Amino acid sequence: MKKCKLLLVIVMTFFFSMSTLAQMKISGKVTEAATGKPLSGTTVTIKGTTRGTSTNTDGDYAIEVSSMEAVLVFSYTGYGTLERKVGTNTVLNIALIETAASLQDVVVTGVFDSRRKLEASVSISTLNAQQIERQAPNSGADLLRKVPGVFVNSAKGEVRTDVYTRGLANRPSYNDDVSGLYYVSLQEDGLPLSNVYINSYTHDLFLRADATLNRLEAVRGGTASIAGANAPGGIFNYLSKTGGSKFSGVVKEKLGLEGDGRNFYHRTDLNVGGPISKNGWYYNIGGFYRHAKGARDVGYPLNYGGQVKANIQKKYAGGSVTFYAKYLNDHNGTFLNLIGRNFDHPELAPGIKKTDAFILPAEASVSSKLGDGVPISFDPKDLNHSREFAIGADWKHTFGHGFTLQNNAKFSAKRLTLNITQATSPTLLTDLIPNAVAGTIGMGTITYKDNITKQPLAVVQASVSQTGPPSWTVVSNNMPSQDILKNGMLYQAAVHGEPKINEFLDQLVLTKKAKNISYNLGAFIGLSNLPRYSGGIVGTAFTTLENRPRMMDITYQNAFLGGATQQITSPEGYFKTGGVFGYNDFEYKKTNLAPFLAFNWQITPKLNFDLGVRYEHTISEGTNYIRVPNNGSDGGLDGNPLTTYDNNYYKNPLAIPYKFTTNTWSYSGAFNYLLADNQSIYVRYSEGRKAPEANLFQSIDAPEKVALTNPAVQNVTQVELGYKYKSSKIDLAITPYYSLLSNIFTGFTSLDSAGKLYSLTPYYNKLRSIGVEAEATIYLSNHFNTRVAATFQNATFPQYKISTSGATSSKSDDSTLDYSGNQADLSPDVILNITPTYSTEKFYAFLSYQYTGKRWANVPNAFQLPSFSLFDLGIGYNVTKRLSLNANINNLFNSFGVMTWGAPGGFPAVYNLSEFTKEKVEANKDALFPIGGTQPRAYFLTATYKF
Repeated sequence: MKKCKLLLVIVMTFFFSMSTLAQMKISGKVTEAATGKPLSGTTVTIKGTTRGTSTNTDGDYAIEVSSMEAVLVFSYTGYGTLERKVGTNTVLNIALIETAASLQDVVVTGVFDSRRKLEASVSISTLNAQQIERQAPNSGADLLRKVPGVFVNSAKGEVRTDVYTRGLANRPSYNDDVSGLYYVSLQEDGLPLSNVYINSYTHDLFLRADATLNRLEAVRGGTASIAGANAPGGIFNYLSKTGGSKFSGVVKEKLGLEGDGRNFYHRTDLNVGGPISKNGWYYNIGGFYRHAKGARDVGYPLNYGGQVKANIQKKYAGGSVTFYAKYLNDHNGTFLNLIGRNFDHPELAPGIKKTDAFILPAEASVSSKLGDGVPISFDPKDLNHSREFAIGADWKHTFGHGFTLQNNAKFSAKRLTLNITQATSPTLLTDLIPNAVAGTIGMGTITYKDNITKQPLAVVQASVSQTGPPSWTVVSNNMPSQDILKNGMLYQAAVHGEPKINEFLDQLVLTKKAKNISYNLGAFIGLSNLPRYSGGIVGTAFTTLENRPRMMDITYQNAFLGGATQQITSPEGYFKTGGVFGYNDFEYKKTNLAPFLAFNWQITPKLNFDLGVRYEHTISEGTNYIRVPNNGSDGGLDGNPLTTYDNNYYKNPLAIPYKFTTNTWSYSGAFNYLLADNQSIYVRYSEGRKAPEANLFQSIDAPEKVALTNPAVQNVTQVELGYKYKSSKIDLAITPYYSLLSNIFTGFTSLDSAGKLYSLTPYYNKLRSIGVEAEATIYLSNHFNTRVAATFQNATFPQYKISTSGATSSKSDDSTLDYSGNQADLSPDVILNITPTYSTEKFYAFLSYQYTGKRWANVPNAFQLPSFSLFDLGIGYNVTKRLSLNANINNLFNSFGVMTWGAPGGFPAVYNLSEFTKEKVEANKDALFPIGGTQPRAYFLTATYKF
């Protein structure tokens, strides 16, 4: 009996112990290994279950487990995932090491329920703070080089970057500043940088990556048509840091030599954050200041200025509210194309160096006015002067019963002063069109002098014939660089503009979560107002063909005027001022309302289905003010007919009002299946729409064109199949895709025999892209990993037709150019980025390899731009836990890759890329033509102190 009682006690004790263990509570703190800083928001889950929690603002957590065999999984965006067996521990303190991006990362862009990349049925890449800090990118957009499926052209400098996804490009032209960002949305903290696209106004003019940047999330295609405003190509979301429970910060001093070691660079970044009080208020503030001569020395700084960003966050039991602000005041230059040759393999012409610069010199500042007294000016030293003041609030609240409301609203006032050198192209002293434009046609002597020293540079004799065309004979020539182009000089245009845009953007999302279903009902509102824009070509000039060209003083002793001497150029050296070739002057408003619905259904623990639909209502209205040229009979702006540079000023603005409304529907759906805990597969189908932007309406320059303008909505159909795999040795994502851009309206107007405008036959063209995106991080050992981003694509035009008018004013000789079946222009067949990295607790080193495959130069497929490779080197050493030193060499081997080009023949042929055919290539085998390329080698040393 006693034995039975003893046995009963043992059994009861055993079950009591098991019961106690079932209620075992595990607690602890999660910190950053390098600094000991608490990691708020770390996800803590019990492996093999859906049970989990997250750390509070102090990095603390608590969770109950049912067995000593339980394994806790700790994961935080940008840090290595860690697993720990519970065993007999009741306290587990964890230190996470910052590491490469992982499929375990939780993403918020392109998904309405934040989730792991592994479970997101969308093609998305992330760059965390560590990856960003180790780079020395030319610009914020340049970070996207690390993202598969994205082509980045940053040849122009820190701003005006062209970004294409999956071959989607608004067929670019020479000096086109809007084509590359046409189908994508650049965002800061979930809202677009701007909701307006006009010529010479690109969104990256207001984007800067600095110490306040926490991470970058990049979505290609897919859900972008639902989650983004009129952006079916992709969303690139730059997410800012917020304050934590302890005061911390970072200061970075970066010194460099750009232009292959010739030009000094200095930049300071600062970011600090922490608690304001003990009741859930936190702050973060930071920014940068930079002063640099630029990658090519033009005689004055090309990048100077900075920004300040700040946010204050209140966290409470039901959610959080974040107030944020930004002030940007920055100047950035735009590089001009250099001079190239050899259409079989385009390259720099002999005598042209990678570090040469053809931007107008400092003394090229000019002030003029239009005929109605409107002042216009150009100052090359002021560059692209971007200013923005933005304030906003992001509120997220959980009401209970599965309801969550988030509203993100922002007001911004943007001010942009443009001072751009455009249309740079080689031309001849003896060419017809340059002389005709300058007014040096007829009979007489043309003298070219240095505009400052008045040193004679060239003398040309003009003559006419009753039996042939006019001609020019070079009498003497002391121009520089005549070994590059005999009798050569440069055509240049000084472009100025002052767009001012005020915008209010708001996105509201109401989420309802049930057991296995969630609904997201939301709306995006965009109110954009451009009260007045004035801009265009202030003046045109001939300069010397050399690095840092000189302005010229040009006079013409005209025999037709009895030998009187005409002053062809202004005191600054321009032969056309007063709004030459027209001057953009317009008002514009855009109202955008876009409700959307997203639905997510967890059909089984492994199978997930999501569906989204978006309706977009857009009103574009404005007034264009079109001026006509003066005939010069009044002697121009100064009343002197012999000073010809201002005789053909533009005057008498004609107001042309318009209003267009577009309504579009987009939808996207996908299935995601978890093959295992560490791998998934998804398939997505999307129908996105792209409504026309303001740059279309800018082209309305006659009242009759309002009725002839077709605001055609483009369709983007995309199908993608994604496979994602995660193990201790590899993170892998492979996405084959099919993309069809259709309804690309291509229409032009012409004059009939009665002098009336009419529409040439319009065509609705198509672009098809088929490709594979691949992204992998391979962990070969604890210290060595390699990140690979690869794109293989083939982009073609199933249909591409253009109507052209004939030589006469009769409609009968109009014709069609048919390029259907051609390869898409500027779409590389292969894009690779391979970055092996070796790292220890104290040291890291990486060598990044960037390969850009060959691309067709234009729609007619006249010739190809060659493939090229670039290498970037980075080395870092942690002197202490707080102080680190980083060294970077961009373009290690000083390679030159051709990114853009202009047609030969000078002005205006340089602009007409689509008219330069294979036949013209054969006829111009030895022609020189503008090419733009990658930036020269640069050296940087950065000291970073974290506190």
